[in-house]
Parts: sequence; C-alpha cells; structure tokens
Amino acid sequence: MSKLREPSEPHVAWQMTGNAEDVAKILTDFADELRKGDVTVWKENSELHIDPTGQIKLSVSADSADTGFADLRIDMRWKSDS
Repeated sequence: MSKLREPSEPHVAWQMTGNAEDVAKILTDFADELRKGDVTVWKENSELHIDPTGQIKLSVSADSADTGFADLRIDMRWKSDS
C-alpha cells in the first residue's frame, strides 16, 4: 500500500554526488527501511511514504561506455494494495 504524508507530492525525486561510502550509506538506509516494510523518500518539504508489500521486482543494469563513465541502474517495482 502506498501512503502519502503531508506535505506531500505523488512523486519525489532527488540526486546526490558523493564518494562510495556516502552512496553506500544511503543505499543501506533504504535497505533497512525495505526490510521493515516502511520506506520514506523525501526532498525538502515533500515526503513520499511507501509500504512495499508482496513480491518486489528488482532490476539491475550496468553499462560501461568508451567515454569513461559507467552506469549502474537499480529499479524496484511492486503492485500497491490500494
């Protein structure tokens, strides 16, 4: 079930730049919330509270380009009960 808390938006997105330890900390925090079944994504005054239930589809893709950049994309989806 997906729930919104005030103030809220139906979509919250953000990005960050940091070293591997900084990014690993954020991913660990998300993993801890996912284990508890209570994930919150926030940016400034917007907060999206989601309760992942049932089967979760996890997709991971990685690319390495000749430009010297590499991409790792992680996508999780699940069907909301609401």
